[in-house]
Parts: sequence; C-alpha cells; structure tokens
Amino acid sequence: MKPASVLKLGLACCLCWASFSQVTNAQKPTVVVTDWNAELEKAKAAIKKNPKSAFWHNQAGVAYNALGDFKGAVKEIKLAITLDPSDPINYYTLYSVYQRRGMHSEQRQVLLDALEQDDRNALGHFQFGQVLEEEKYWGDSLREYQTAKRLAATVTGSVYTDPRGNAYTITAVRAQVDNAIERVAKLNETSNETYSPGSDDETEILSLVLEAEFQTNKWNKNELICFSVKGLDPSPKLVQTLRQQLNVCSSAEWRKKFNCGFELRIEYPSFGLSQGKSVRVQVVDNREINQGTGDLALLLRDVEYTLHKTNGKWFISDCVAAKQP
Repeated sequence: MKPASVLKLGLACCLCWASFSQVTNAQKPTVVVTDWNAELEKAKAAIKKNPKSAFWHNQAGVAYNALGDFKGAVKEIKLAITLDPSDPINYYTLYSVYQRRGMHSEQRQVLLDALEQDDRNALGHFQFGQVLEEEKYWGDSLREYQTAKRLAATVTGSVYTDPRGNAYTITAVRAQVDNAIERVAKLNETSNETYSPGSDDETEILSLVLEAEFQTNKWNKNELICFSVKGLDPSPKLVQTLRQQLNVCSSAEWRKKFNCGFELRIEYPSFGLSQGKSVRVQVVDNREINQGTGDLALLLRDVEYTLHKTNGKWFISDCVAAKQP
C-alpha cells in the first residue's frame, strides 16, 4: 500500500471510530495525528497543486472535523464524493461526521450510498443497523445486523478489504453482533407500534394505491406483496381488511419469512378531511435478499399519487415521479 493510502485509511478510521457509541476499538489508526492544524495545511497545499484530488479533499474534511469545523468538513468530504463517487471510504468519512452530531437521517443516507457502492461490507451494515436501531426501526435494524453477521463470517481474518482497496477491521462487529441481534429481536417482538388507519377514508385510499401498484407492476393474484405505512408495519386488522381484495401482508412477515418478492413503502404527510390528497409510494425488490444473492433491497419505483374525493368516493387523478429531496 502506498504511503498516501496508509494516511488516508488511518485518518478516516480514526474519525469513524473516535465517537462510536457501541462498537469500540474496532481499528487503531495507522497514523497517530498530534497536530491537526498541520494536517489541514498539508491537505490545503496538496489541493492547491491538484484541485481535483478526491483523496486530499477527504483528508481536509477529516482535519476540519477534528478541529471542530463541521461546515468545512462536510464541504470538503462532499467534494471528495463528487470527484470520486465510487469510493466507499468518502461516504463512511461523511457518515462519521454526521454520527458525531447525531444526525440520523443524514447518517442513514450516506450509509445507503456507501453500501450501494459496495454491499459486502459487514461494518457498513452494522453501522446501518445501529442507526436504524436508534430510530426504533427494530425490524429493519435486525435485518441489517443479521446481514452484518453473515458477511463477517465470509471474511478470512479480521480485515475486510473493499473493491477500492480500503481496509476495515471487523473484529468488533463479530464480537458484538450476536448481542445486537438478540437485543433488537426482543425489541421487535415486544413492540406493539403498528399503523392503523384513523378513518374509512384512509383505508379506501390505501386500497386504491395498492391496487394501482398491483396493476402497474403486473403482479398476479398469487404473488404476495408486503407493505408498510409511514415506516410502520400495518396492523393485523388493516392487513385483514385489504386482503379481501389484494394478496398483501405486513413487511414484518417478510422480515421473518423472506416470502415477499416486492415491498411497498407508503408515505404521506397526514390524512385530513380535505377533498385532495397526495401519497408517495416506493416499490422495493427484495428477491436478491430472499435468495441470499444480495444484501440490499433495490428501489424499482418511486412515485407520488394525487387523489381526490368526488361524491363521497376517492379517485386517483395523477401519478408522477416523486420529487427527490
């Protein structure tokens, strides 16, 4: 490994693990930094010579973060990502900056971005599981911890090396993943928080949207489709009502049995008494997870339905691609 690569890995891992709340002592940094101002000046000088160096923008971001300059850190690391979007280490470095400030949604997104580049990283899945656990998405967290355990078992030795040559020590993941799985499994079993519609309007709208997705995706009546609403598993009563016409089940059932090829994730601001309503639907492909050939669900479709009520009945008036944040 070249000296520059050693410095990069050392700084990034030092940052990632310094404030980690549950996994500790995962990797000692290759380079012990005693003067972050000097490291920042070194990075700035290198950037001046080569403004398009993702490596040195990453290093500048690490230094800014160590010096407490959050905005400077985010700016530099995002530049590194723009310059080299296929390198997972840049996303993990940005994750550690967000993790230090407890910014859950930002952490979740950059971990997803990192895993999109390389979905074989047990450490990334473990970190993702932690974020989801903190957000009380027990079922999703359990799935990520289970994936992390399975991937860690496939690694010979204590270090996983990604396709770009970045190394991640997974000793702590192996040491703590069983406890994490047991902890979250109990929370998932005892949690009674599910989504229940507050009115017949909500049930009717959900039925319309689900039926439209069945038709659009050409799912036959024998294909079981799981769904969630606002990040929650639907109540048994809601599932029973919708199953009178559609072959659906709760996403919780899929997490237990891996028996659904596709999942619908439904979001909306709130159902009021207005005559119009917008509902966002994401269609996710779980087949690779079910078959054990992949570890990430694939987003197939992300749309927003517009509905209106006429003469006491709801209708879909439009369906367009959802606006990305």
